[in-house]
Amino acid sequence: MLPECDDKVAVGDDLDVQIKDIGAWTAGAAVAYGDELAVGAGGKAVKATAKSFIVGIALEEATKAGQRIAVQIVKAGYKPAE
Repeated sequence: MLPECDDKVAVGDDLDVQIKDIGAWTAGAAVAYGDELAVGAGGKAVKATAKSFIVGIALEEATKAGQRIAVQIVKAGYKPAE
């Protein structure tokens, strides 16, 4: 059984599709592909630092704040101090 939905989609409409554990996130600063990510100011993605909770891995780079990037959603725990 599928859930009911009142939204209608027409041929040619753009859609956002959530692939399991992969999503888009707005960067709060520059990040590199593969960086462990944490939640920064305003809920934006920032590179995880020691003792921050890792919630994602960057699947593409952001060269500046405000760019939307693909991320792998994870619950990796707290980043250890180096």
